[in-house]
Order: sequence, then C-alpha cells, then structure tokens
Amino acid sequence: MIRSALFFASLLLLVSCRPGNVESMATATKLMDASYSVAYADGAEDCRRESSGWPEYDACMGPWEAAAQALHILHDTTLALDTADGRGAFRDAACAWLRAVSVFDGLSPVDIPAAKVALASKLGRKC
Repeated sequence: MIRSALFFASLLLLVSCRPGNVESMATATKLMDASYSVAYADGAEDCRRESSGWPEYDACMGPWEAAAQALHILHDTTLALDTADGRGAFRDAACAWLRAVSVFDGLSPVDIPAAKVALASKLGRKC
C-alpha cells in the first residue's frame, strides 16, 4: 500500500513538473525570439545605412542571418520538447534544446539575456 502510494506520488510529480519545464523553456524561446527580432531590425537598419550596395549589406547581415538560422533550429527543438515520450526522451530533448540555445547564443551578434539565463540554469548543469 505504501509502495503504491509512493509510486503514485512520484508519477504525479513527474507529470506535473514536465509541463512546467516545457512551458518555461517555451517562454524562454519566445523571449529570445522577441529580443532577437528587435535587435535584428536595428542591425538591418544599421547595415543598410552603412552599406553602399547589396554586397556590402549582405556581408554586414551575415552574422545576423547565421543567428537567425540558429534561432529557427531552437524553435524546432522547443517543439520537440512537447512530443518527447518518456522521461529519458524528455531529458534528451531538453539537452538538445540547451545545445540549440548555446549555438544561438554563440552566433548572436548581440547579447540576449534570456539565452544567458537559460545557459546558467539548473538544466545546464545536468546536460
């Protein structure tokens, strides 16, 4: 009887924690996206102002485009969190999300605070 109660309690904790984790990672992704989109628009305006032609503009926007691609991959890994089946699969998906955050943070031409917070989180120590 006690064993089944402990099993049920641990199952309840596992089920209740996972949606909270997915929600916090999805919120972090949205914050990174929002911060980056504002910085991207400002960066595009600066590049337009400083460039005399399309080749210079394209060269100026190269780092911004690379980070935008990394952000797209981050979105895909965020979606994979919700479909992970089982605890091990969720841990793997969460670590993949964290790796995507680190790639995005490494490529971003500006500092995105939500990325720094995610990398310094408890998940960063587990992966």
